[in-house]
Amino acid sequence: KHRGSDIRYYLEFNKATQEYSKLNNDKKFPELQRPAINAVEATEIVVAVSTTAIINETNTKQFKLPVFSLSLAEPKDNAVFSKRQLDAYINETITFISEVCKKNSQVKRVHLLLATQACFAYAFGKSLVLMQNRVPQIVSYHFTAPSYKVGITINGSSAGQIEKVKEVENG
Repeated sequence: KHRGSDIRYYLEFNKATQEYSKLNNDKKFPELQRPAINAVEATEIVVAVSTTAIINETNTKQFKLPVFSLSLAEPKDNAVFSKRQLDAYINETITFISEVCKKNSQVKRVHLLLATQACFAYAFGKSLVLMQNRVPQIVSYHFTAPSYKVGITINGSSAGQIEKVKEVENG
């Protein structure tokens, strides 16, 4: 049994009401839009996931790498309101990363940028433990306006390693 696997529900903080609430079990929710999977000549890529705010080119330019963005049509606070929705978005994100890397077998590292709720980050990390053989090394970053300053490797032999961010170029 993996640590954290016994989580039965997630609480999210609503800034507007200043209250916590459980994710519900709604089956209807907006679809996470994904781009076409193009061939790239890079050993590293950026995957940006936007549910609460858009991660745009200004936010990703410091990486100087190919960027693949998954996003809701209208990102907003508390956009993830359902456990089924959370599970669907996590599966979609991991499947997408896996498919990009299958089409681009030279990709060995994914720089993950999240503009999402805490439940997404936690559930993604938890799910990655079970599916880490499907994806390359993933480094998740913390955004401090106007850029990403620090990241942490979340899988593989370097899991837990903190990385100070410099401009990242494919090489």
